[in-house]
Amino acid sequence: MERDKIVTVKGVEYTIGSLLAGEGAEPFDGGRFAIIFLSPTECHRIFSPRNGQVESVTHVPGCRLLVHPPFQKKDFPPYSLNERVILRLRTPQATCALILVAGWGVGNITLPVDPSYRPRRRRSTCKIYDPPLAVKRGDWIATFELGSTAILIIEPGIPFAPCVGPNERVKYGQPLFALPSDAPRS
Repeated sequence: MERDKIVTVKGVEYTIGSLLAGEGAEPFDGGRFAIIFLSPTECHRIFSPRNGQVESVTHVPGCRLLVHPPFQKKDFPPYSLNERVILRLRTPQATCALILVAGWGVGNITLPVDPSYRPRRRRSTCKIYDPPLAVKRGDWIATFELGSTAILIIEPGIPFAPCVGPNERVKYGQPLFALPSDAPRS
């Protein structure tokens, strides 16, 4: 990934700052990312990618433009214009941001990891968890109430290998990446 940019399959560029609504993009400059499109026929539950902690959740109000590739336009970049819920996760391997982008037809994004969380419709809100919420790999942390897109961004310097290719269908429980061992970073 170029410094502070993500390029989609249709060539629309996004800065990390635009996806994260300007909130702490620096740790992710030069990091790796995955864009996971959830069609209306697929599972709409989001599970923790690793054991770790949810440090914060930010809700960014916005549009609900169509998000699948034919509708990616430079003039209307849906990943940065649409409503988003951003989870900051810390794992022994890396710090990551999980950006849940609401698309057309999405009723709500809910957080089973924090059932009390209620975003405000018209303004950005951020909730910092002190202490952070502990999660295990595979824990159900969020739900789209219809298909949309999840973007996972990992800080730079974390060696991993993709386990799936572009446009490959992912099955429940199938890893997206092979990460280093669970040993804490030094």
